[in-house]
Amino acid sequence: MSHPDLSIVIAAWNRVELTRQCLESLRGCRLALEIILIDNGSIDGTTEMVEREFPDVRIIRNRRNRGVTIAWRQGLEAASAPLVCISNNDLVYEPGCLERLVEPLCETDWIGITSPETVMPEDEVIPFFMEAARIPPEPQSQGFRIGFTGWCFVFRKADYPENFDRRFKLWYQDKDFLYTLLFNRRGIPPFRWTVPGKVPVVVPGARIEHVYHASHDQLKPAWITRRTHKDRARFNKKWRGYRGNRYVNDIGWSDTVFDEKSSYQIVTRNDTSPPSDLPLVSIIIPCYNRSDLLADTLESVTRQTYPAYEIVLVDDGSQEDLRPVVERTLHDYPNRWTLARLARNSGPGIARRVGLELAQGDYLQYLDSDDLLHPHKLAEQVAVLDLYPELVMTYAQTNAIDAAGNVQETLGRTDQEFTRILPHIMQRMIWTTSSCLWRRSRTDAQSNWQPLYGPEDTLHDFLIGLCDQPIARTPSDIPLITRRLHLENISHNLAEDAAYQQEILKSYDLMWAALEQSERCTDFRRQMARLYANKIMTFLILRRYWEARHCIDRTREIDRWKLPLDARIAVAINRASGTQVGFALLRRWRWLVKIARRRIARSG
Repeated sequence: MSHPDLSIVIAAWNRVELTRQCLESLRGCRLALEIILIDNGSIDGTTEMVEREFPDVRIIRNRRNRGVTIAWRQGLEAASAPLVCISNNDLVYEPGCLERLVEPLCETDWIGITSPETVMPEDEVIPFFMEAARIPPEPQSQGFRIGFTGWCFVFRKADYPENFDRRFKLWYQDKDFLYTLLFNRRGIPPFRWTVPGKVPVVVPGARIEHVYHASHDQLKPAWITRRTHKDRARFNKKWRGYRGNRYVNDIGWSDTVFDEKSSYQIVTRNDTSPPSDLPLVSIIIPCYNRSDLLADTLESVTRQTYPAYEIVLVDDGSQEDLRPVVERTLHDYPNRWTLARLARNSGPGIARRVGLELAQGDYLQYLDSDDLLHPHKLAEQVAVLDLYPELVMTYAQTNAIDAAGNVQETLGRTDQEFTRILPHIMQRMIWTTSSCLWRRSRTDAQSNWQPLYGPEDTLHDFLIGLCDQPIARTPSDIPLITRRLHLENISHNLAEDAAYQQEILKSYDLMWAALEQSERCTDFRRQMARLYANKIMTFLILRRYWEARHCIDRTREIDRWKLPLDARIAVAINRASGTQVGFALLRRWRWLVKIARRRIARSG
């Protein structure tokens, strides 16, 4: 076979009938399969049966039982397809199983491993990350479930350039493989994922039957016990600390995960709107709970002096019923308005993408559900965009206030003037999402809104900024937006929120990927490298050493001169010691430097 779609690696040690059933179940698969059987010294005629009944199967013979890890290594080295399936010989595949396992890996980059649902005895004790593979008693969602099985898993060969660790003789080689993908193969999944690597999923509808312990039952119990203790000790030593033991337990194993798509339904709407010759403004408001704050926001919207605007609210799977609040507040509002509800909580990026799909306006106002509009906000900004048709956006001043109404910060001040989005958006926060009015004809790309939680607005502005279109500040002497600071802000305590910091790092990766494909890459390489370098300490403080290493590697890749000397020394110490002690020392060193600078500043 010249170009197989999938290489299946099957380790076998006796149990000829089980091997026959497994290979028989693979017949009829619509994929071009390359089946590699590694026989570990079987004495029951396994190889003879395969040669006679399955002549297309490639056989690798070992004179003795060398263990499952060595067999997997041999199979992976021999595999020629871009996708590899590691399979026990005691499995029976249902029709269509392999096709379903392959499809997500071909379509979704953040998925690193796919495993099937498994029919097996309910009383079998298996690791917690394999629980998602059990056939559920009740029908489940059609989405993927986070999980992994060591008896059958499919992955991209490019994601695993090394081979299985031969030091594991009996157990833990599959868990070692899982941890490698979780912590050494960075992915950018579109949901809150607690580890930096690619996601292992169980694919609904892909099913197998599994005869558990078919090979281990041939071994002596005393030898299994000794070998298990050795393999466990080796695994814990290899993956202790930051690499997995603390974080894997935080993963919502068996939780359902979704991609960028999210279905929605229209909850309520008003389709009537008075005729107008003015350009229509679509105000898109993603909302999640916080009905009291939403009511105030809608009140500020209805007080606009500019008459031609519609309201598009997107309920991001709230636990509260927002319909009564919306209908009560907009009861006397004469213009068009819509309340849509997403089928699941998908984040503000997806909510705005759905809002953009429903919007009909010439101009776009993205409004956070806890922000307040000044009555003249739309009127003044529409005037700017009408006067200067070359502008893609105009931004206004924003007052950030606390619960008592005290102004904490003002963004977009009159003493600042920006005519382009880049590179300023990469250096500091200049405006808020709600302070901008966008010209739809130049920004109507739903892909600009990515499924992130928190930095989706910065990424949106960055992607538009790559097109190098002009912007202008709205010439108003007063702030036109009020941003309310409260404990329920997504960005509250963002420095301590590891999940939020992960989302920021995802946005950096997406920014760099877009920048690499842009003609302006050389213009902003240094700023991009600085973003990664500035995040090193954040992840050191959180003791998320893999993310810190990713920031160091990416900084060095983009512009090696932006990597601080102390970070280089830390990496060298790690390499020499084979541990992460360099990062621990770097974290302590930077804290000492920070404390010393504070004391010097106080002493005058």
